[in-house]
Amino acid sequence: MAASIRLARQALELDPRYGPAVARLALSRGMQCRRNWIPPAGPEVEEGIAMARKAIAAAGDDPLVLVYAGQTLALLAGDWDAALFAINRAIEINPNFGFGFGHRAVILSYLGRHDEAIRSALQAIRLSPFDPAVFSFYQALARAELAAGRYEAALPWAEKALLENGGMPAFRL
Repeated sequence: MAASIRLARQALELDPRYGPAVARLALSRGMQCRRNWIPPAGPEVEEGIAMARKAIAAAGDDPLVLVYAGQTLALLAGDWDAALFAINRAIEINPNFGFGFGHRAVILSYLGRHDEAIRSALQAIRLSPFDPAVFSFYQALARAELAAGRYEAALPWAEKALLENGGMPAFRL
């Protein structure tokens, strides 16, 4: 994450409005916070939130920038509405953007919109079955099924998430 932040800052020195670098810096801060590498409040978190909002303004028609910024607003600010708005905009721009559907599923699962989350995650997997982030789509499916009380349906998705990426969220599920 330190290298990601350093490289994003270098890109922003060349062009302070370069949306992908703004979004990458924001998401890196979100990932640092999610992994407890930085405090849950403070200048790094504030920077991440500010960069996410700046990225949305700068995104134009870049779906990846919108998804990264949306994820960050959810992770750092708990601004689920803004996160979902940005990610839905990414999907409107590119209706075949599996990554967008997958991260939409993550947001919807946190919002308790289980059936919508499941449909969105399944769409992501259908569109992009070999996406490097497919483990997070599986986790969204497991989380949605679990929260809906469908424990038997949640288990295979959690197991798939573990096979793809043995990270903590899948272990918790």
